[in-house]
This record gives sequence, structure tokens and C-alpha cells, in this order.
Amino acid sequence: MTMRLLAALGMLNTCEGRYDDAIANFLHCHKLASRAGIETIVASMSGNIALSYGRLGDYNLQLEWATRAPNAWGADFGGFVEVQIAYSKGMSHGMQGRTRDVEDVISALESRMELTLPPWIEQAWHLWKADLFTLIGRKAEAFTSARLGVTSLGGLPLSSSFVGAYDRWLAATSQPGPERAKARQLIEMHLSKLLEFDTVDQVEILCASLQAAENGTERIQAEGALRERMRHAAPGLASLLTRLRFIPN
Repeated sequence: MTMRLLAALGMLNTCEGRYDDAIANFLHCHKLASRAGIETIVASMSGNIALSYGRLGDYNLQLEWATRAPNAWGADFGGFVEVQIAYSKGMSHGMQGRTRDVEDVISALESRMELTLPPWIEQAWHLWKADLFTLIGRKAEAFTSARLGVTSLGGLPLSSSFVGAYDRWLAATSQPGPERAKARQLIEMHLSKLLEFDTVDQVEILCASLQAAENGTERIQAEGALRERMRHAAPGLASLLTRLRFIPN
């Protein structure tokens, strides 16, 4: 019960962008799980700590914690936790220019994936893989992965945790005409209830709004809203979205 409470507090702090507090919660839970020998929780907390350090822009600690996560599932695929850990490894390598290491992370994860994944995990991986490919300059593969994420699984975000990533890639890859109009409609709907999403998703939805702007007035409004929200964003998020070209330099 204590571990569940600490994990929940960590997730709440993560949603509100308080990553130092979240790391403290996750670390406490990690220590308790390590003492109890519950490797699945140890791996999950390692993944959460790694992603939190990535949001703070500390890519060395992000990689250290992602690498420390035990393989608690053996030959079986561990589900979203493995995806999260792989993304942290790939992000750390990509933000530091290690192209080959990013490619190895992608290959290693996909070699362990089951043929049939829960749709929301499949979608999440397509979107995050698009990020990783973008970081190493493989734009064609990034576009292909992003299109799979936004079009092949029903045309809607399948998890509330990935609405922001979905929207920014939807805006970046939607084709002019009816498809773009439908994308704008979805993004505008998410904008209308922006405060219902966590801090990362809020920034990403605003990035999508900027990407989807069709005239100067819309662009100025979107840039202003994004700039205001970025004043309170974690430094690593700003760095990542700038490298991915969702935030102007």
C-alpha cells in the first residue's frame, strides 16, 4: 500500500510538472520495492525516474536510471514499462548525438515486442519512435512512424497520456484538405479543455496548434500561448521539442 501511494504521488507530481518531487517519490518507492525483491515495481520506478530526469534535461542521469532498470520479465515482453525505458534510453542518446545507440535501442525493443500489442501501447511507440528518428535525422522513418501512430489505429489518441504527442504529430503529418481540417478540429477540441491535461500535454497541444495555424493571426496567437506556457515548463521538455522542431528556435 505504501508503494502504491508513493507511485501515485509521483505520478501526480509528474502530471503537474514537479519533477524533483516526483523523483523523490519514485526513489522512495524504488527503495522499498528493491528491499522487497519486487522487480516489476523496481523496473517501473526506474522508468519513471529516468523519464523525469529527461524532462529536467539531465540526460546522463536519465540514461543511468533507464539502464539500471532490471529485466523483470525474462523472455516475455514487459509492456509499456519496456517502451518507456527504451524511449528514455533513446532520448538520452539522441539528445547527445549518439545516432547508432538510438538505432540499437529501437531494434532491441522491437525484437522483444509481441506481434499483437494493446493498441494504445502500439500507438504510443509509433509516436515516440517518430521522436527518436527525428532526433537522429531520419525524417522519412519519423514521418512513416508518426503516420502509423495517428492514422492506423482509429484516428484518435487511445490514451489520455499521449494526447499531446498525438496532436503534435497529427499537425505535422496531416495532408492539406479534409484531413488537415479534421486534424484542426481535433486539436481545437483539445485546446478548449487544455487545463484537463497534464503539463507536458498542454505544451504539446499548443505546439500542435502552432503547427496547424493557417494564417498570421492564428500563428501569432498560438505562439503567444505557447510562449506563456513554456515559461513554466521543465527545461528538458523545451530542449526536446526545440530539437524536434515543434518549438521555433
